[in-house]
Amino acid sequence: MNTKYSRQELQRIWTIPNALSVGRVLITPVIGHAVLADKPVLAFSLLFASALSDFADGYLARRWRQQSALGSLLDPLGDKVLVGVLAASLAWKGLLPGWLMATILLRDVGLIISGIYVRWRTLPGPFTIRKYFDPTIATATVSPTLISKVNTALQILLLGCTLATPLLVDSYPSFISHCLVPLQWTVMGTTVGSALSYIKDYRKVVKFIKK
Repeated sequence: MNTKYSRQELQRIWTIPNALSVGRVLITPVIGHAVLADKPVLAFSLLFASALSDFADGYLARRWRQQSALGSLLDPLGDKVLVGVLAASLAWKGLLPGWLMATILLRDVGLIISGIYVRWRTLPGPFTIRKYFDPTIATATVSPTLISKVNTALQILLLGCTLATPLLVDSYPSFISHCLVPLQWTVMGTTVGSALSYIKDYRKVVKFIKK
């Protein structure tokens, strides 16, 4: 268990940081729809707002001591949902390579499946579906690795730049060849690297809360 915070603190669910994380998840389908509907300005604006909320929830959680086990899961989940939906939408529109989208989605699906398994293994018995989805029963916290944090930032940077390309008009081809392609390969490397870091540092990433 994280000794810096009490069990009661880690079990909190009704906090502003958690509300921001949930809001980020809820706004993601709107961003994806804006991409598919050829509304890059709207999509980029919502992505920017989402990125600000991502910064704000972490800052407020630390400043107001509102860290929680649920928050440690909601924050990265919000990032994964946002990046996954946006990557799939951009790939569908032909703005993002399919191989990069597949790499991003495979890593995130793997992490989500791992999280489902950890929840199942750490839940105190007897097991029930209601207990499994009860956010007040905190069983573990998640701390992203350094390369994972860098990877998320680079992914959002890449997706934001990709959204901006249709707005660049004359410099569009040059921007893609000189900026986007190198950034795509960099994100490919950090995505694979972050997945390997979770496997290597699993015991540091997942902290189990003593019953």
